[in-house]
Amino acid sequence: MSEPRAEGPALVWAGENGAPVVLVLDPLGEAKHEEIPPTWNEIAGDRHVCWCRLPVEGGLTEAEELLADPAALGSPVDLVVSGPNAFEGLDMAARHTGTVRSVLLVDPESHSLHDGENRMSTRRSELEDAGIMVAVVARTFEGDRDRIGPPLPLGHPDVVKEVHSSLIALDAPSRGGV
Repeated sequence: MSEPRAEGPALVWAGENGAPVVLVLDPLGEAKHEEIPPTWNEIAGDRHVCWCRLPVEGGLTEAEELLADPAALGSPVDLVVSGPNAFEGLDMAARHTGTVRSVLLVDPESHSLHDGENRMSTRRSELEDAGIMVAVVARTFEGDRDRIGPPLPLGHPDVVKEVHSSLIALDAPSRGGV
């Protein structure tokens, strides 16, 4: 029998076709019932959210195939990636610099060793040199505030709030803002 989070679809879509795309690489496999977490509904109101459930066999491959076909996917594409898959997300963005606008990281250090941190720092610099914005948007805090160990689930309200704020800030230059 497969693990419960590995059941269900590899990709779950929400929002409008043609809207800016948010590609979420979810290591925990939320959205197994073919709906994104309810906390993401506001983001899906003005974005086309593709939730990639990594525990599902082939999920990462399907996300890679989407990025390889920017005409079908739409643009801009903002990638949201969490903890144990942070470096994979940065690598994926590096293979698709013409498609990805930003990489928004959640708890990226939660599963990395010193060598991994050095690799992430190098990859991050390469992406920023290619014009891709890379930012840590949320992380777990020690103490009473967070009762969830790292990485924070991507459906966590704090994560959603910071991702949404980052997306709005990224859109500001195209809307005549700062």
